Amino acid sequence: MRAQTGLAQAVVRPPLLPVAQMQQDVAVLQASLTALHPGLYRYNSYQQVEQYFQQLRRQVSQPLPLSAFYLRLSQFTAKLHCGHTYPNPFNLSPELRSQLFSDHLLPVYFRVCAGHWVVTHNLSASPQLRTGDEIVAINGIPVRRITDSLLTVSRADGRHGTAKLLDNLNLTPTSGATYALFDQYFSLFFPASQADFTLTVQPSGRPAFQLPVAAQAKDERQRAFTQRFGPLPTRRATWQYRLLDAQTAYLKIGDLAIWGWGFDARRYLDSVFTDLEQRRCERLVVDIRGCEGGDDATRNVLLSYLMPHAFGCENPTRRLLRALSVPDSLLPYLHTWDPSFKEPKPASLYQLTAEGLYEKRSEATSPCQPQALATKRFKGHFALLIDAANSSTTFTLAEWVQQARAGVLVGQPTGGTKQGLNGGSFSFYACPAAGWK
Repeated sequence: MRAQTGLAQAVVRPPLLPVAQMQQDVAVLQASLTALHPGLYRYNSYQQVEQYFQQLRRQVSQPLPLSAFYLRLSQFTAKLHCGHTYPNPFNLSPELRSQLFSDHLLPVYFRVCAGHWVVTHNLSASPQLRTGDEIVAINGIPVRRITDSLLTVSRADGRHGTAKLLDNLNLTPTSGATYALFDQYFSLFFPASQADFTLTVQPSGRPAFQLPVAAQAKDERQRAFTQRFGPLPTRRATWQYRLLDAQTAYLKIGDLAIWGWGFDARRYLDSVFTDLEQRRCERLVVDIRGCEGGDDATRNVLLSYLMPHAFGCENPTRRLLRALSVPDSLLPYLHTWDPSFKEPKPASLYQLTAEGLYEKRSEATSPCQPQALATKRFKGHFALLIDAANSSTTFTLAEWVQQARAGVLVGQPTGGTKQGLNGGSFSFYACPAAGWK
């Protein structure tokens, strides 16, 4: 129970960012994107991008709380339709995270299925809520309205990434352990005076009912998940290999972002396909559902065991740059893990494309070198399980399997685009006034 003092508490209003500081952030952001982002005009015309900037400048023409500025920037970057351009919560300081995001989180994990929010894990103390129940409103706000709001900050490559945009709304054990989109933005769109939640629930075959549930902190929610469902696989544990029967094997790859794991993926895959060969398995299921992207080289090692012929040249990746050097005026605001990204590129080694981008002459004129096959290539029947999370390197994996007819794709439409994505030389733009990247 919570004590009531009987006295109305004063409403603490957050400090406001001055207009001049926000306008400075927008100006540096515009200069950075227009000078360096190779895909800025891939899905939008020059006029559209300029309109988006004009709208953003109007939105910050009066003092705003930090949270409102963060929300405006998130909505702006979503309009660029670039899955790798967004305010990144991982790059925020602990102080900024505490100012922006509520620590009173929904004690329920759910998935968005055909517009319906379906409960997958109930972590609350209320046993009335069951797996498979539908959440139709939160705090009296219809889920349809919440969905429409969250979609304005959901990121995906291209203009046809609806599946990926909706997939981002899922609140899962994996996303809930870090910075799920719902956890970040629900309280920004729908600030509430109370910390807890009231759910309107529609069970299957039973009358709808309202259910108050106590909010949980992130650590508290993860502990509840672990106690009820076991520890969440992370890193190396997201890769699993087992036999389904004497002739069918299953390989789960939950994450390809293997940098820093101390994990030899090449050796692991060699052991898997050695075992398949020794057992003479006829069928293989490779499950990449929930895996967005990661290391291209590891993806290619996997494909070398699965493809019917050398691959990678049917629709080769082109690496394009917006500029050959970073303007000196932007260097203080741009950060990256590899200093070579910020070093000037020799103009003699590059040529200008029809799109006004720069491409290495050697890559533009030299014949594509296909990826060779592994000696232990799997020659049986192969199925690839896919879903909307596959939007970066796993999208390319699925695309190449489909093009080569190497196996059968099973599952949901992927979340990528055949128009290409932006990746490789990532830079983090630091907003000088707001303090985030």
